[in-house]
Amino acid sequence: MNETQANSTITLRLATRDDRRVAKAIYDRKEIDSLHSLASAGLLDGLLVFMNDIGFMDVLKRFSIASYKRMILPPVQFILTYMTKILLDIPSMNALPEILFANCAAMELLGLNAQVLKEGICNRGHHSRTPGKKKPTPFSPQTLANVLARFSLEEAE
Repeated sequence: MNETQANSTITLRLATRDDRRVAKAIYDRKEIDSLHSLASAGLLDGLLVFMNDIGFMDVLKRFSIASYKRMILPPVQFILTYMTKILLDIPSMNALPEILFANCAAMELLGLNAQVLKEGICNRGHHSRTPGKKKPTPFSPQTLANVLARFSLEEAE
């Protein structure tokens, strides 16, 4: 198979906005698998570029939490996720899976790839998920809270 043939099997699914269809599905009480905002990811672009330009991203990438011996994800992922929670005015940690983790564009800006968003970062707790009901998330809201709680005063400063 040459490169042209390999690329011809790739299909794209474009995101579209169909408010009428969504409203009808809600009115007919049909189950909706998910709704995605197409606008909020752009809010982070300018901030992340600015943070990169002033060298703040480099500082975050070097940051480590002394009380953790090993972490699956680098601390920068948790810090950026929490910063995004604040910037997007997400009301609670428990709202993260439905609001932020479901926003693929925003999560990819924060450095998490599509495979992690689809499958999670590990299989821990996979056995307790009901098939087809609850999608895996990169990490749980409780994990994020636990990581942030482990910062020493000096690290938080």
